[in-house]
Amino acid sequence: MNDIERMQQLWKKQEETINQNVKLSLECLKEVKSQKSASRLNSYLYLNIFSLIAGCALAAVGSYFAIQYQASTHLLISGSLIALWSLALCYGAISQIQRITKLNYAGPIYDVQRQLQNIRLSALFYLKLSLMIVPFYWAFALVWGKVFMGVDLIHHLNIVMTTFVLLPIAACIYWALSPQNIDKPWARWLMQGAGSQVRKALEDLDELREFESEVSGKEGVDN
Repeated sequence: MNDIERMQQLWKKQEETINQNVKLSLECLKEVKSQKSASRLNSYLYLNIFSLIAGCALAAVGSYFAIQYQASTHLLISGSLIALWSLALCYGAISQIQRITKLNYAGPIYDVQRQLQNIRLSALFYLKLSLMIVPFYWAFALVWGKVFMGVDLIHHLNIVMTTFVLLPIAACIYWALSPQNIDKPWARWLMQGAGSQVRKALEDLDELREFESEVSGKEGVDN
C-alpha cells in the first residue's frame, strides 16, 4: 500500500467520523429544539384549558340568565348572545387542545412545522371570533347590571347606535386579520397570548430545519 492509498483511507475514516458527529449534532439539536418548542406550546395549551373552563362557566351563566328572564326580550337576547359566543369559544379551545396534544415532534420537521402553522392559523381565527363580540358589549352590560346591581340598564345604553358604529370597525379588524397579515407587527401585537407562543415555537424549529437541509445537501454532494 503506497502513501497515496494510505492517505485516502485516513481521509475516508476522518470523513466518516465527521459525518457521524454531524448526524449526532443534528439529533441533539432536534431534541433540544423540539423540547424548547414543546415547552413554549405548553403555555398555549394551558391558555386554551383556561379558556375552555371560563367559556363553559360563561355559557352556563348566559343560558341560565336567558331562561330566567325569557319574558324580557332584550334580557333574553343578551343572555343568549353570551351563551352562544361562549360556546363558540369553547369549541375553539377544544379544537386547539386536540391539535396540540396530537402534535408529534418525533416526525419530520416539515410536518411538525406544518401542524404548528395550522395551530397558529386556528388561533388567528378564534381571535377574530372573540373580537366580533365587541359591537354587542351591551349584552354583558345588561347581564352585569341585572345580576350584580339588580338594575335593568336598557334605558342607559344606546344599543342601536353603538352597535352600528362598532360593527363596521369590528368587521374591518376581522378582515384585516387575514393569514396574509399574520406576521405584520400589529397582528403579532393583537395575537399576544393567542398564538404568539406558536410563532415562537415555529421560529425555534426554523434553525433546526435549516441545519437539517444543510446536512442533507452535504450528504448529497458527498455521494
